[in-house]
Amino acid sequence: MKHFLLKGWAGSGPLPLLVGKDYHYLVRVRRLTQGALLPVCTEQGLEGLCQVAKLGADSLTLTWKETFDPASSSTSINQNHLPEITLYPFLLKSGKMEDVIRQACECGVRVIQPLSGEHCVGRLEGKIEIQKKVDRWNSIAREACQQSGRSWVVTVLAPVTPKDLPETLETGHILLFFHEQPLAKASLHGYLACKPSHVGLIVGPEGGISPNEVKLFLHRGYSPAHMGPGVLRAETASIAALGAVNVILQESDSWTIPK
Repeated sequence: MKHFLLKGWAGSGPLPLLVGKDYHYLVRVRRLTQGALLPVCTEQGLEGLCQVAKLGADSLTLTWKETFDPASSSTSINQNHLPEITLYPFLLKSGKMEDVIRQACECGVRVIQPLSGEHCVGRLEGKIEIQKKVDRWNSIAREACQQSGRSWVVTVLAPVTPKDLPETLETGHILLFFHEQPLAKASLHGYLACKPSHVGLIVGPEGGISPNEVKLFLHRGYSPAHMGPGVLRAETASIAALGAVNVILQESDSWTIPK
């Protein structure tokens, strides 16, 4: 089901007046009319059904009609009992990074934590530039979630360095880093067979993950993963990794690890 992501409403009181881009999207793109019904979700994950109560020349008012049960929602992550996925992409050049964020949201990621590493070509300098970039990334994420029918809002965080990542992993959490070389005789099926509650995916930049970063990840107990001998662009690798992990997790009840 294709939801509209409703910002600025916590589940009580009047719904916000929709203007600007939201008005254009609902009226010009979705072609809503007076009285039309619209599936929505909030930034807190509340799902429900709204109705167009008032349609003006440049604004639109909704009323909340029904709240959906998360257990029966077709888009709820709880229905499939899937773990949440966090993507840790190393910074890429501006356009490529935006493509990764947009497509990662379509693939069902929950959080995107960019990394600034030794081999990154893309760089961000200064608090103002970083905040502007993070604001744009979150705007892209919101639009991508809305377009793909996700019932949650993906959060894109400000970049950190690999050293800022967790030194120890919580129970049920696994963190995979994808490398161009097979650093371990292990498969994605093997890593995911433990039915983790949270999966983190680290994908390197154009220049690859540096030897120092590999050493750091191994020392912290992160698991090296490999996607075969083909050479993938950095922006392709993130989406390929997400797609592979998603399919394995979604089909986890129907496959077994050979003895």
